[in-house]
Amino acid sequence: MATVRIDGGEAIVRSLIRHKVETVFGLPGAHVLGVYEALRNESRIRHVSAMHEINAAFMADAQARLTGLPGVCLLTSGPGATNAVTAIAQAYTDASPVVQITGHCGNNEKIQPSHGVDDWDFLLKIYSPITKWSVQIRRAEDIAPILDKAFKLASSGRPGPVHVEIPRDVLSSSVKSQDFPVVDSDIHQEIDEAPVKGIAQILRSSDRPLIAVGKGVLREFCSKDVMELAQAIDAPIVVQDAVSAIPYDFPLYVGYDMEWHPQIDSLIKGADATITLGLDLRERFMFSKAKNHKLVHVHSDAFTNKNEELDTSVSRPLVDLVASVKKTIELLLKLIPHKRSVRSNAEKKVSEIKRKISDDVSSCIKWGCKPLHPGEVGTQLRRVLKDNAIVTLDVGDSSWWINTCFRAREPNTVLVPGRYGSMGFALPAAVAAKLTFPERDVVAVTGDGGFLMSCMDFPSAVKHKLAIKVIVVSNGHYGTIWRLQNDRYGGTMATEIQVPDFAQYAESFGARGFSVYDHAELGKVLEEAISLRGPAIVGVHTNHRFPPYRPGRLARSILRHRSIRASAKWTLERYRRVQTRN
Repeated sequence: MATVRIDGGEAIVRSLIRHKVETVFGLPGAHVLGVYEALRNESRIRHVSAMHEINAAFMADAQARLTGLPGVCLLTSGPGATNAVTAIAQAYTDASPVVQITGHCGNNEKIQPSHGVDDWDFLLKIYSPITKWSVQIRRAEDIAPILDKAFKLASSGRPGPVHVEIPRDVLSSSVKSQDFPVVDSDIHQEIDEAPVKGIAQILRSSDRPLIAVGKGVLREFCSKDVMELAQAIDAPIVVQDAVSAIPYDFPLYVGYDMEWHPQIDSLIKGADATITLGLDLRERFMFSKAKNHKLVHVHSDAFTNKNEELDTSVSRPLVDLVASVKKTIELLLKLIPHKRSVRSNAEKKVSEIKRKISDDVSSCIKWGCKPLHPGEVGTQLRRVLKDNAIVTLDVGDSSWWINTCFRAREPNTVLVPGRYGSMGFALPAAVAAKLTFPERDVVAVTGDGGFLMSCMDFPSAVKHKLAIKVIVVSNGHYGTIWRLQNDRYGGTMATEIQVPDFAQYAESFGARGFSVYDHAELGKVLEEAISLRGPAIVGVHTNHRFPPYRPGRLARSILRHRSIRASAKWTLERYRRVQTRN
């Protein structure tokens, strides 16, 4: 029998199928048409077209966070690839497994290629600092092994994006058709029991243990394991940069980012032993500055030596274990007997902290005022959505208030941009979420600035008949920047936004649109929008002068500025006055 040969584009698609990829997000271009031709003839992979490459990469990132499997985006060379740099940088900082495949000019175009950049390897260099691996496939025979490595790297250790670049002449080259063995999906090494036994002893002997949860818990989908451990050792849970990792109603969960409130700071300082689970280096380093308590880190990235470079005065952890968070907790639960039978002192303390913070937040919301206070949006949205609904957020004032007032009832139901802070994330993330879980309600909440950065992909939701709902909290400003300029310099510039009628914008694409100006309308409009079987936009009109509720961080950020550092009392009093302003 004659050997069957296939071209590079089909070899890529066959590799994607081997890795159980069902959806590819992308935008076609001349340098990847070979892959698109193979996808056109392959029914097992759905291609979702984005209107901008950054949104395609955001979609791949969001799908990866929701499934734990690498999201895939397919982009053309040059501007197609560079348009996605911001989204890939965000996936890198948030440890989200993404495999980005980009085209490239042909090998015969190395002198002044069609995209006008003389450095043939410029894309490899651009992506190298923001990916786990940036590689170019130089022969069609290397497509399968390089993609195998790309998928494994994206998912193993601390997950993250990988960039794979393919010149178009490699796509048109032929390679032998062959079947490859299934790649081993177990990406975590076996747990060494010795350090885990040491951790169990530390936790058993502690009178006031504390659990700090990071994004690693979301990445490994082990929220329930964390809650079981908390109950076993009677420990409160605080969260750092891992929104919705723990349901708000869990009795031992404090409920807010650990820097947000003096009550939480006090809880952290009062612990005699802290175990951090899935915190990235930056968050672990913050805990390492705390003194006079036993410290244990469990995480997936082996950056332990960087503490030496960052600060020689920090407390060294008793245990710094690089291992699967989920498997470590499972072993701990075997070593630590479940000792609780009644409501514990820790639960009572957490309940009191929650009550104080809730009262504090409520006092900062102008209930029933006009224009609407953004805190009402999160409160009403929680009331109308099911527990398993997925909410995607942007950055800025809108996301701060939703984070504060929308209390997740199931793990991994709130997606946020993360530490890189990319505006425009909410809408494309909602598209990916609805494609991944079509049976669940999906709502994107964004400011007008964030929405206008990604609004070109609302018609993509209409095209694919995705019943996402977009709530645009509109105040006509980049509110956070407006506030920072005022605080630091006493004036503002370049913060006003010319906004459209968001309801009419939705209707121009054949979707439903709503405008809300009044407190009395909000709940009713949200209920109607959520019940629709198609996409919709709800424009909620508010005011940029409402400050976010972040007392701990805002006070510290203001104090850092030299012009007012000397007057801490004045700073805090001024902040309290801002909190009560309309």
